[in-house]
Amino acid sequence: MINAVIMGHNFTLVETLPRNNVDIQKDLWKMGLRTTPDKIFLSDDEDNDVQVKIYSDNDIGRHLCLMFDENDTLTQLNALCYLIQNSAEYLDGDIENNILHNQYLSRKELIDDIREAVSANIPVTETFYFPLNAELKVPYEGEMEPVDNDYVIDYADKLLDRLEREQSVPEGDMKKYFIDRDGFSIKSKLKSIEWTALKERGTLYGAVEVRTTEPLTADEKEFMKKFIAGQNEYGFGKKFRENPITTEEGHLFISLGGFGDENDFIYDESEMTDYLDQDSSQQMGGM
Repeated sequence: MINAVIMGHNFTLVETLPRNNVDIQKDLWKMGLRTTPDKIFLSDDEDNDVQVKIYSDNDIGRHLCLMFDENDTLTQLNALCYLIQNSAEYLDGDIENNILHNQYLSRKELIDDIREAVSANIPVTETFYFPLNAELKVPYEGEMEPVDNDYVIDYADKLLDRLEREQSVPEGDMKKYFIDRDGFSIKSKLKSIEWTALKERGTLYGAVEVRTTEPLTADEKEFMKKFIAGQNEYGFGKKFRENPITTEEGHLFISLGGFGDENDFIYDESEMTDYLDQDSSQQMGGM
């Protein structure tokens, strides 16, 4: 879709995007460059150690190139290319015309339109909820200290941005890591799995939105919960927790789930409603 020409003192590398960031990183290493794609800016300034020029052989790609400048990175460009490629079957003529006529004032407008088009064409979305546990590490003050949900809410925008960025690149597509076992055939109707966070009745919860071509059965929901639990603890969630969010006080480490805590759970939408109703009743009873 878009070609990125990456130039250093002793090499020229051409990457056709979208491409797995890990593979791009390997290509860079072969050239002796240890900089990661998220640190390579789309600038051809000769004063830089690394310069990047981008071009495309098709009209859509050429107009997408105009949506980036020298403050954007190779990872950001790759992420948009991947989103468009992965959503191509759901994009209508209006989105393409808007790109060709430079109607989008920002990439966010384009991304929002693409996601809306995808959601409109996938008939079933099931949301699963789980708690968020968080700890704060203050520089030079030793151990991490637990923080409450209100503190996490203050940094909800950063949390959502981090979750989105982690999943916007090819290797962050969580659907790729789902494997059918025990006789299930969920993957054939699975369109996407996306980790996010949702505020329900004043509390911020972790959430996974699962989009399928037809509803999941009760047994399939239980299997999906096991997949989510495993990713929260050992896969996506482990990687996410190892990269804290910077706050005014220090570094905020967020765990997706409680990992055996007495308040730990993964609930589907119906179970979550019952849980919230029960919690509200208990609070009213204690007043």
